[in-house]
Amino acid sequence: MEEDNRIYSSELITAQGIHERLLRRFGDYRNSDWQPSQDNVVVLNNEDFESKWMELGVTDDIDKEESQKYARDVIGFAHFESKKLYVRSTKRDNSEIEQTIAHEMLHLWFLRSELVPNERFSYDVNETFIDTLALEGLGAFEIPKKERTVYMDNAINNTIMIKTIIDKMGEEGWRDVFEVCQNGDEWNVRKLTKAVYGAQPPTKELHKLNEQVPGLYGNFFWDRFKEVALAVYQIRRDANFQNENPGVNFMLYLTSEWAGITTEVEKELGR
Repeated sequence: MEEDNRIYSSELITAQGIHERLLRRFGDYRNSDWQPSQDNVVVLNNEDFESKWMELGVTDDIDKEESQKYARDVIGFAHFESKKLYVRSTKRDNSEIEQTIAHEMLHLWFLRSELVPNERFSYDVNETFIDTLALEGLGAFEIPKKERTVYMDNAINNTIMIKTIIDKMGEEGWRDVFEVCQNGDEWNVRKLTKAVYGAQPPTKELHKLNEQVPGLYGNFFWDRFKEVALAVYQIRRDANFQNENPGVNFMLYLTSEWAGITTEVEKELGR
C-alpha cells in the first residue's frame, strides 16, 4: 500500500511552509481550496517514488525506458486525478526542493497543464509562467545574488525577463498572469499588456522588426510575451536551442526593447 511506504520527514514540513508562503503571495487570487496534509503529500524513497511515477503513467507520451530515465531527475510531481503531491525523499539542494514543491503545488491549485487549451506549445508556455509564479511566491527574486545557491541563481536567471515584464505591469500583472494559469482566460492579461506596453512597439525600428519576425501566436505584446516564455522553456531544456534557432534572439531582443527592460535584465544577468 502507498501509505505503508510513506516517509514522514522534513519534506512534509517543508511543503506546509511553502504552501503558507504561496498563500501569502497569491491566496487572494486562487479559486482552489487544496491544502497540504499527510493524506495528499506523499513522501517516498527513491525506489518507491520512481515506481509510483511509472505506475501513474506520468510520461505516457514517451517509451518506458525514457520515462524511467527521466524519473531519476524528478524531485516531485502533482497528480491531478488524486490531487496528491508526490515528493522524493532526497538530500538535494534545498532551494531545488522548495522550487519544485512550489511549482507542483501551483499545479494542484490550478489542475491544468496548458495555459490556453489546445494552443500550440501551451504546455511549455505554462511551465515557464508557473516557474516564475513559484519563485515569486517563495520570495526568491528578493534574495541577493551573492546569497543564492547555484540552482536558485540559474532559476532566477532563466525567468528574470518574465518577472521583470510582469513587475512593470504592477500587481495587476501578477494577478492576471496568475489567473490565466488558473483558468486559461487570456482576456484580462492581453488587455493589460496592451494598456501598459501599447498595441505596437514604441519605435519604427522595433515596429519593422515586429513585422519581420514571424509570430507564433500573433504580433501583439501578449503574443510576444508567450513566445518569450516558450523560448525560456526550450533554452532551459536544451542549451543549444538558441544557437540552433537564431530567430529566437531577434524575438527576445524585440520583446525586451519593446518592454524597455533590457538594461534591467542585463544588470541582473551580470552583463
